[in-house]
Amino acid sequence: MSNNLSTFLELVKGTAKGVVDNSEPSVLVFGTVETITPLTIRVDAQTVLQEKELILTHLVRDYEVDIEVSHRTINDDILNTLHDHLGVPQNSFDSHHYHAYEGRKKIKIYQGLVIGEGVVMIKEQGGQRHIVLDRLGDPMTSGEWF
Repeated sequence: MSNNLSTFLELVKGTAKGVVDNSEPSVLVFGTVETITPLTIRVDAQTVLQEKELILTHLVRDYEVDIEVSHRTINDDILNTLHDHLGVPQNSFDSHHYHAYEGRKKIKIYQGLVIGEGVVMIKEQGGQRHIVLDRLGDPMTSGEWF
């Protein structure tokens, strides 16, 4: 376990212990993602939490966010940076050209849970739902890299 993760877990455990010691009915819970659609998380041999019982933070779900960009496209036959434009038929123009790519753009952050990942949760007051705070370990990735 990485030192940062260990420190984070100790902090969360200490916080949860303080809540319990102050008679607040919340508790720290660990689980493993069992299915994605629908989302289920196994806590122990007898307990599997269903999607309706889970509250997901941004650290454990996909979401969209706006970013600001300011750069130019390049032409590079080695990296094959030929590209098309939205609303323009493919191959209807010379794609070896330069232009600005600027402004506010929406991107999707893929933080959704993956089967087999461990998670840390806080059991909500009354025990009806669990807040899934974060995964244990780094997110599993599957995107392209060149």
